[in-house]
Amino acid sequence: MVPGLAILALPLSGTFCVRLYGRHSSARDLTASVGFRLGARAGAIASLVFLVLNALRILGVHAENAVRNGAIEAVQRTGHLSSDQQVRETIELLKTPEGLAFFLILGAFVVCVLFVVLCGLGGAVSAVLLRRKLPPK
Repeated sequence: MVPGLAILALPLSGTFCVRLYGRHSSARDLTASVGFRLGARAGAIASLVFLVLNALRILGVHAENAVRNGAIEAVQRTGHLSSDQQVRETIELLKTPEGLAFFLILGAFVVCVLFVVLCGLGGAVSAVLLRRKLPPK
């Protein structure tokens, strides 16, 4: 999957969620905060599905070592860019099993936050645009 397209798909999914809610709901006063909450919920569900499917994919093809090696390579590449001793010590810590687990959990958390925020923003923008198009009461 192309990362740029994935970033665009997240706000679009929030927009889609608000549009469906507006179509099937009698509530006509969709505010930006309601749209953000709807989109954020969709983002939370999407991030959970994404993480579970990736975990199943990794376990299904027995790619645990490939994921571990890829994460260690990414950490080492980052370490070569810096000459600071504290950064190098942190990178050595991340190469340990505990550090790697922390690195992967932190990455999953960042993905969840990204999904929630981008979907929520799409939902908020959609609610504002949908509200403008509704006829006055």
